[in-house]
Amino acid sequence: MTSSTNLDTRPATPADRSLDRRSGRHRAGRVTIRTLAAAGAFLLMALTTGTVLDILGVDPTSGGYEPPFTDYRGEPIDWDTDAYDTPTGMVGTGHVLDVHIDCTTGMISFEAMGVATFDYRRLSDRALAIHEPRQACQERGFTPQF
Repeated sequence: MTSSTNLDTRPATPADRSLDRRSGRHRAGRVTIRTLAAAGAFLLMALTTGTVLDILGVDPTSGGYEPPFTDYRGEPIDWDTDAYDTPTGMVGTGHVLDVHIDCTTGMISFEAMGVATFDYRRLSDRALAIHEPRQACQERGFTPQF
């Protein structure tokens, strides 16, 4: 049996040298794909990091999970500095996620990058006792039903 060999003996041109012989693609195409892949990986990592930081920062307190909710650590949310007013309630902004508090129903919602809004749950008894959102809503002229 004979093995097949490359019988092309013509001299290599600059265009031939820029080709990747295995795939037939130009090196510039590989560099572009790798650059875009690296940028995408960086953006995905930044998005993930921002989301994790936002979730961890929703409640800056810990402990005090049993009534009367007094044995907690950390600072309660300062509604005057940590949130701004909207027609329906208050919003705390984050890197990726914004936290909406509806001052009529007490519903907590998350808004992802200003695109999608997800209803999460009503304010818990612990949140009402420690962070006092009912009082903050009343100060802003709302009539809380929670």
